[in-house]
Amino acid sequence: MCLTTGILRKKRPKPLWLNKEAAIAIKNKEKSHQMWRRNRHYSYTRYCTIRNECTRKVKSAKTSFADKLATEYKTNPKTFWKYVQRKRKVKEDVSQLRKGNGLLTKNEFKKVEELNRFFQASLLKKT
Repeated sequence: MCLTTGILRKKRPKPLWLNKEAAIAIKNKEKSHQMWRRNRHYSYTRYCTIRNECTRKVKSAKTSFADKLATEYKTNPKTFWKYVQRKRKVKEDVSQLRKGNGLLTKNEFKKVEELNRFFQASLLKKT
């Protein structure tokens, strides 16, 4: 019998638009950012150029995926509907908020009212 001591985590599916070139650029950007955060002698301008290159590659991967999706819609509808299903899912909900009296909000309308009250108060203080 074998017992696991670690926590099992679900692996998040990779985005459909992510190609090899964009994935490598993202890894390079993360490594460069870590280097810059750990060692301030690492050039910030070098990190910025790697970051900008990564942004360009990600944007081009997304646009090429969208173009490919549009052109292959009739021949391969499965990938199109897979993309649509992923976009339709709600990722997160606003958690309960604590009101001024210490109670938690119960429904969406109360959350909106509380956020509205908070932002109105913060904007009025600045002026």
